[in-house]
Amino acid sequence: MTAEDQLANSLGVDYAIEQTPIGTYLINYIVAGKGKPLLLLHGANIGWGQWYRNIGELSMHFTVYAIDLPGAGFSTKINFRKINFQKDFIDIISKFITEKKLLEINVIGHSIGGWLATQLVLHNKDLVRMLVLVDPLGFTHQIPHQHRLMAFYPFAKLLSEKVFSPTPKHMRKFLESVMYNPSSLDQNLVEYLAVHVQRDSMRHPFFFINRLITPLGIRKEFILTKNELSSINQNTLIIMGDKDPLIMPKRVAEKSAHLPNVHIEIFPDTGHIPPIEKYHRFNKTVLEFFSI
Repeated sequence: MTAEDQLANSLGVDYAIEQTPIGTYLINYIVAGKGKPLLLLHGANIGWGQWYRNIGELSMHFTVYAIDLPGAGFSTKINFRKINFQKDFIDIISKFITEKKLLEINVIGHSIGGWLATQLVLHNKDLVRMLVLVDPLGFTHQIPHQHRLMAFYPFAKLLSEKVFSPTPKHMRKFLESVMYNPSSLDQNLVEYLAVHVQRDSMRHPFFFINRLITPLGIRKEFILTKNELSSINQNTLIIMGDKDPLIMPKRVAEKSAHLPNVHIEIFPDTGHIPPIEKYHRFNKTVLEFFSI
């Protein structure tokens, strides 16, 4: 049994892992449940496995599609240094939704997946019904000082090859480093992440992070403007961990005021990954929001 199958079997519900060609990519995804469609967009290049604590419960109310973006999970690899986020991510997500004929779709995006969710709405005004943004990128340029060296490619490469090679032990440390409460982190997710990063050395999360930042902070292209936010009319829920070491909840709350229809939930004693750290509360909060 593969690491992906083992993680999927832990969901406790019927599921299918499928692949579909989108442009030049083969997109891997898991689908479970019945009802209106719900799309899950993972953070960094972690893959659909990030949602292992959520898919089971959410699939009791929706048909859940959790995809591996290019360069993540078991989708086609990509050179993160040359990535074009419009062509290689936003367009791919839009085409996936269109090809699967998903109507009135709700979207949950975490971190960079949250930024992608907003871009999906900005480029396709009528495609998305409701949005959930989880510790999303795009609301502040700030990053922790200790992460700024990652903006230098040789340093990111050295870390990925020598210091944080993609062993299960190191991938666990990588995930735990952004969590306040890592006790709910299952070894199946760690093994899943390690296996898909080991498939290609350029899949290491550090290379993805390198593409997002400069020594001064998040790249300007990923910062949402006031005009962009004010044009998003969909009901939007923002979930933040109050102990997020990467994105300051205060900054997100300040800028999110430009969203016309926004509600913010701050989870106490929670880091950057509420869907794992506080999954019971996360699932309940999301389902209540979608029932509006």
